Amino acid sequence: MTEIREYEEKYVDQISKLIIRNLKEINSKDYDKKQIDEMIESFKPKQLKETFKNREKVYMAIDNEEVLGTAGTDVSWYNKDENYILGVFVKPENHGNGIGRALINKVEQYIKQKKTNKVLVHASITAKDFYLKLGYSYKDGNTELTDINTYLLEKNLQKEIGDR
Repeated sequence: MTEIREYEEKYVDQISKLIIRNLKEINSKDYDKKQIDEMIESFKPKQLKETFKNREKVYMAIDNEEVLGTAGTDVSWYNKDENYILGVFVKPENHGNGIGRALINKVEQYIKQKKTNKVLVHASITAKDFYLKLGYSYKDGNTELTDINTYLLEKNLQKEIGDR
């Protein structure tokens, strides 16, 4: 049974392989080789360990000690009342099985308990529709790609709590 739990460093090699697989097999359809190669460098185990040490929170989806997905969050550099969702990846063969949704739900729960008002995500071209289905919208209505070839999407979590 798949469970969502906090990142443990002993899984960094599995997480790195999972992310690099996604970049090569999925994201490479929307980004050129140079961009993919640069991203791969930043997701090698050594770099990932350092990145995760500096993240506010990182979660993993695990089934029988096998990492099936990962997602994290960090406070915005620009506004302490906002958090970014970062590094969301699910093993390609597990896409469409609810693991990404479960990871995002866990990250959003964490952000909500901090009483943070807004969550943002730089969604890849590949992942944009996934986030739109989860209730995210284009920040300031801007549907154009950013200078880093992502869509900046947002969701107001406190409004969502009040609507229930």
